[in-house]
Amino acid sequence: MADIQLEDGYTKIANGLMDKLCGFRFPAQVRSIVDVIFRKTYGWNKKRDKISLSQFEELTGMGKTNCHRALKLAIEHNVILRDNNYVQIQKDTDYWIPFNYNNELRFSRSNVISQDNSSKILPLRITAITSQDNKTLSPRITTKEKKDTIQKKQYIYKGEFKNIKLTSEQLQKLIDRFGKESTNNRIETMSAYCQSKGKTYKDYYAALLSWDKKDQRDNKGGTNGKPQQGGLPTVYVRPEDEDAEYRAKVNGR
Repeated sequence: MADIQLEDGYTKIANGLMDKLCGFRFPAQVRSIVDVIFRKTYGWNKKRDKISLSQFEELTGMGKTNCHRALKLAIEHNVILRDNNYVQIQKDTDYWIPFNYNNELRFSRSNVISQDNSSKILPLRITAITSQDNKTLSPRITTKEKKDTIQKKQYIYKGEFKNIKLTSEQLQKLIDRFGKESTNNRIETMSAYCQSKGKTYKDYYAALLSWDKKDQRDNKGGTNGKPQQGGLPTVYVRPEDEDAEYRAKVNGR
């Protein structure tokens, strides 16, 4: 029996994260990927790290393809954050997206004993299950479809009206820049503004940054040259709307 002691090393994980892990339903292979990231980051007192697929293969016992797919699912569900080649756990578990077992990739392992009675475990296979007729679809896709899948960004929709489209990386950058509470306030303000005005933006992340710069310019014009207090204004007016109001005032004189 292995003699495992804390003195040989341990991974420090906050109780809040452990509580979330206990109640969050992962596909087994995705959970293995998450555990590897915990081990390679928190296990070495690091927040993030570069982890090669070969390391995932070694620790999980899965093949390269299945490690890649499980990691991709974890990123799509905002459990894992990836910045270039670095990966880390999304500590704000409120942003974790539950897995849909009806129409997402499922992982299954077939333990088959060969005729010579040698215990040979067949490699993992991936099947896609449709919620309509439960037909098993072929996982084979064309090279063009692979490129489209890789290039397609995964978005999450935030705000009261679910109309603010951001990637998990963009959302994390906003939180790092403004803090979680301020980021939520900015998103809610933009969500209400877009809903009430029927406005849309090509890039909501860039729009939020643009609003912040405008807010900073406006605050510099406070009383006696001091910045105004209160952060974001209650109602935002886009530059083009301000120009229209100005022209209307001039023409009305």
